[in-house]
Amino acid sequence: LSRIAPPWGITQHMHVSGRALRGLQTKPGSVLSLLNRQPACLRNDALILSSSVSQRPQAINRGALALKTILLGIPLLLSGGCKNYFVDKLAFFPEKANDYPALIVANTEELWLTTRDDVRIHSFYLKNTESDRVVLFFHGNAGNAYSRLTDASLLRDMGLNVLLLDYRGYGKSNGTPTEKGLYLDADAAYQAVLKNKGFAQNKIYLYGRSIGSTVAVDLSSRYTVAATVLVAPLASGRAMAKKMGFTWFDWLVEGVFDNLGKAKDINSPVLIIHGGQDRVVPLAQGRDLYNAIHHPGKQMAIADNAGHNDISDSTDIDFWQLIDDFYNN
Repeated sequence: LSRIAPPWGITQHMHVSGRALRGLQTKPGSVLSLLNRQPACLRNDALILSSSVSQRPQAINRGALALKTILLGIPLLLSGGCKNYFVDKLAFFPEKANDYPALIVANTEELWLTTRDDVRIHSFYLKNTESDRVVLFFHGNAGNAYSRLTDASLLRDMGLNVLLLDYRGYGKSNGTPTEKGLYLDADAAYQAVLKNKGFAQNKIYLYGRSIGSTVAVDLSSRYTVAATVLVAPLASGRAMAKKMGFTWFDWLVEGVFDNLGKAKDINSPVLIIHGGQDRVVPLAQGRDLYNAIHHPGKQMAIADNAGHNDISDSTDIDFWQLIDDFYNN
């Protein structure tokens, strides 16, 4: 979510249609470069802002036309069938893997799940044979589950089994990541530990970090769980859009990754841990989420000098001990 597109440069202008978007020359990684990837919602040339633009005299101010395309085109694209396409492209940065290196954590097995929409999902299951509890681990928006195995093993050391999920499109999992898809992946994980592994609902714990907080909040607002830990959680997609500079278009992502809207329905104790110097998901979003949660068993810990990615190494708080105490209280 932290990857904000650089300023774009357009060297020629055409009307915005499936073919015309190929004529927009943009810097790699920019918002408009996403248009050149031809989402399905544009392949039929369904959206044409001005069919006469390509026929106008060459002397016309192309810069003004380009600006018109940006100001009118992007809102129309986002408010139509392409909204989810752009949200997903800005939100997810998966790292695919045909195979993983040898497992670096002992007593770990690879577990395959199938979601309700028939997507095959990969996960790691870290066994603790002395425990009747399990934590579902929902990681951030980049990389894959393999790089989180060390953190998962620390959770297991707290006296828990751990199911660490590769979201669809991540690691060895099939599919393409979407907001709705991640929620379906979480449902499959919950049902797997409930029905296949035999854990009771009040023995299922959640751990969600960054964008994984939206998965944990969604799940804990719909199912019974024992406790929920949210690390550097975002308030909503709309709050992130404002933070990323898309203030004009933030209304287009109303309801996207809406932790705030679901907070009142969380039915478990919640611990929020946030860095005071987080520049990716500002502390204010964690505070807003905390205030929106109605459950009386909510807690919040702030690592004053920590950012987004170094919070677990902070000297301001004992990160893993906080979680251990919370899960075991």
